Amino acid sequence: MHILKKYQKILANIFWSNVKNITLTLSSVIISIFFVRSGNIDLYGQYLFVIGVIGIVSIVSIPGVKTAIFKAVSQGHDLSYITGTQFSFKWGLLAVPILLVAGCIYFIWFNKILGGAIIVSAILIPFIHSITTWQSYLKGKSQFRKLALWEAIKTSLQSTAVVISMILTNNLIIVIVSYLSVITIFNLIFSKIINNQIVNTSVAKNLIKDSYSLTLLNFSDLIFGRMDIVLIGIFVESSQIAVYGLVMKFVDIFIKVISSAIVAISPKIWTKKSLRLSSFYRFFIISAIFPIIIFHFLEYPINLLYGSGMGDVVKYSQIYMFIVPIYFVLSTVETFLIRNNLLKEMNRTRLAATILVCICYIVLIPKIGVLGGVYGSMIYYLFIAISYFYYYRKNTKLIPNENH
Repeated sequence: MHILKKYQKILANIFWSNVKNITLTLSSVIISIFFVRSGNIDLYGQYLFVIGVIGIVSIVSIPGVKTAIFKAVSQGHDLSYITGTQFSFKWGLLAVPILLVAGCIYFIWFNKILGGAIIVSAILIPFIHSITTWQSYLKGKSQFRKLALWEAIKTSLQSTAVVISMILTNNLIIVIVSYLSVITIFNLIFSKIINNQIVNTSVAKNLIKDSYSLTLLNFSDLIFGRMDIVLIGIFVESSQIAVYGLVMKFVDIFIKVISSAIVAISPKIWTKKSLRLSSFYRFFIISAIFPIIIFHFLEYPINLLYGSGMGDVVKYSQIYMFIVPIYFVLSTVETFLIRNNLLKEMNRTRLAATILVCICYIVLIPKIGVLGGVYGSMIYYLFIAISYFYYYRKNTKLIPNENH
């Protein structure tokens, strides 16, 4: 009972963080089920393609500011939220002309429907990524319950809008507009509420500098999480984008559980210098055993959700599931590296990983399609996990308290 009481707040944060991520995952799964079950798998592939393009372009909004705000607010610098949001929004305006040009090129020379959807998305892009910093503020305040409830409201209406627009119109442009409009409305509402709560006038000293550094980390994630889909869309048919997207979404359920747990305990790691990486070894063992156990059972939930014709999704998911323990190491060590201000080392690793995964995607996807994306993604995670652990061990030799 004493142990439970001691960790009650951390466990509560982990619980609500998981609720948030489960809500996000359920929303995307529900959307995918409606697309696949209604026979619109090509439309679903096009939908993922446009979202992938938007995600890549969003790098101009300096997304690393979200982590910088999270860290700053957790340390008591509340005004960092407003400063960081304004900074990100100004940079995010650059995404408008970029998407307009990209959309026009695609509209004229490749695919009019995809091009039109990209052009329309340019109108709302500044409000999609730049002002989602309200999430970082709530995380920094350890208000994970409120964050989970707000996300549940937003994602429920977001998925509802997408499904209804798909059923009624079967039109990609209307589906994309519905998706982005709901996100925009709720981002504006939640941002206004957070702005009215700011009372602390302190701004973190290195907020902007850290934002640039952490953006390099986000750049790697955006390339990793979007370029594969875009390349599959270019070299393979739209239905294969859908297959790849389903594989990523299914495994992402387990990735998000790990991610939410790490996010929930990050403030504790950043503020309690005595906490060591060795405290997490037992959880790594559990994460390593998990994919072995679940390997033979994956086909049942996948077939239940999407139908019996999902053999490729099952096969690729069984392979990709072994990324779970690797991701656990990566995300855990990354939190300690941020605490120890090893941003240069992290950026160096992410840059090398980005180059490596781009080479893997470009070489493998045209030759073996979806499987090339799966293998490339696994190589990406493995490279970062090994590099991070190397830098952590190197750093602990210089900090006695980390070892004892």
